Amino acid sequence: MSLIEQRSAFEKTYEDGNWGRLESYFSEHLTSDVMNMPCEIATYRDRRIERLIDIYDPGESIRYERWTAEWGAGLDASYI
Repeated sequence: MSLIEQRSAFEKTYEDGNWGRLESYFSEHLTSDVMNMPCEIATYRDRRIERLIDIYDPGESIRYERWTAEWGAGLDASYI
């Protein structure tokens, strides 16, 4: 799996909502953190994402809350 293949799979998933496509990219022990700055950091182990950190600008909080209200029902941000 190259980073280009992985990125392509993520882009397709954002378009069609088929999240099962991404299962092979994540470790069973994935942890996720969300912070307030614009960036994303992924930690890999054995070619799978083990830790994912999404960092957002505080000015984006209204947009983030709107997205969460529309799409986040039932999501567990801890992934544990």
